[in-house]
Amino acid sequence: MEVLRKKFKFFYYNYILLFRRKRIHILSDSHGEVFKYVSFSSLGNDVFPKYCIVPGATASGLVNPNSKTQAFPLFMNHLESFVFKKDYIILLLGEVDCGFAIWIRAEKHGISVTSQLKTTLGNYFNFIKNLKGESKRIIVCSAIPPTIKDGVSLGEVANLRKIVKASQKDRTDLTRKFNQELKKFCAENNFMFLDLDEILIDQKTGTVKEYFMNVDPKDHHLDHQKLAEVINTFFRK
Repeated sequence: MEVLRKKFKFFYYNYILLFRRKRIHILSDSHGEVFKYVSFSSLGNDVFPKYCIVPGATASGLVNPNSKTQAFPLFMNHLESFVFKKDYIILLLGEVDCGFAIWIRAEKHGISVTSQLKTTLGNYFNFIKNLKGESKRIIVCSAIPPTIKDGVSLGEVANLRKIVKASQKDRTDLTRKFNQELKKFCAENNFMFLDLDEILIDQKTGTVKEYFMNVDPKDHHLDHQKLAEVINTFFRK
């Protein structure tokens, strides 16, 4: 099986060399769907995007091959099968952690949210560092701020997360801390960082701007088209 996989990768690689010179891989939770609306024209007109999107994937779970989402083995399989040195890799994780998982784990294990945040970031940092062996063109995107308002349980995700006692403002503040540390890590390790906080978060309310909210109140994802417009400015730089 391993021999067949390597042969497939060899032929796929040569096909891409002949017909598609650049590829960009999106490894993400469900929020990564936004990149299907993003233009990568600044990277060239021949960019070939490939997606490995795992709903519910967490940064903290990147060290757990037995997680419910199976994000780690799915990401690793994608990296081993399709990613080459000259490819771009975009990472977008953290919304599930900052909006839900960190709070639940902190309460379950009787530790501080700050301590669990540090553990989560450590797992994410190690995963990103290991990607150096797969590609030198790594783009890390800041975690999407929480959209579920206080006391709202409309939709499957909101209903599942209603056990979290932290307010939307508290969850947003945690997301900003997560992103600040992630930005610092990327600067220290020469990874490109896509910082969305300044544009997405309303400085008056301290939560996500209503403009970017999904028209469907049951959908906790931001409006893909509006978010894509923001991300496009990054790729036009």
